[in-house]
Amino acid sequence: EIGSGLVGSEMCIRDSNKANKIKKVKKTKKTVIIVAAVLIVIIWLAGYIDINTRFPKAKSETYNMNEWVDDGNINIRVNSAQYMDQEKAYDLYGIEPIKDTSTHYFILSIEVLNKSDNEINLAKEFYGNIAMDIYPLGYHNIGERVHREDNNVKKMLKKDEQQEVIFAFIISDGSIREDRRWMMHKSQIYMTLSNYPIHKMIMLDNIEGF
Repeated sequence: EIGSGLVGSEMCIRDSNKANKIKKVKKTKKTVIIVAAVLIVIIWLAGYIDINTRFPKAKSETYNMNEWVDDGNINIRVNSAQYMDQEKAYDLYGIEPIKDTSTHYFILSIEVLNKSDNEINLAKEFYGNIAMDIYPLGYHNIGERVHREDNNVKKMLKKDEQQEVIFAFIISDGSIREDRRWMMHKSQIYMTLSNYPIHKMIMLDNIEGF
């Protein structure tokens, strides 16, 4: 009886030690997980702070139509904005129709003035640096210069020389579906000149035909 009692006690001690070891392992795992999570948060915060220190949020500059905007070597002014279907775009600007019959265009008349002391290339200084955005619909389009017989655009502008440029921005089902275009009337429509470090934009109001 005494022997069996001792055996039972040893078993209880072993079970107790085993349970303690399991608890310690679980506690260690939990501690490791907590420490790892804290380290991940600290690393993320450090990266976030570093990125925002080196690349702060862009400042916004908003301008209106018919207002000259200083954009480095050139000054820019949006004279007018129109919204039209394919047929009218072809009649007025010679833009060839495409298969998507719901396609419309925003047409902008833009004045460009060379304010530098040197002759500038319009393609390099201007054409590739503008876009149209419609927020919050997510529309973004760099547009295309319209070639028109009565709008003979020079490739180079001399100092203090001024030139009108016509740009077309397409609205198709691929960019904004026809059943969602009513939302454009509740959105901000603007021409973007730059995004960073300054978000420079010209708001497009009083759009003819819109």
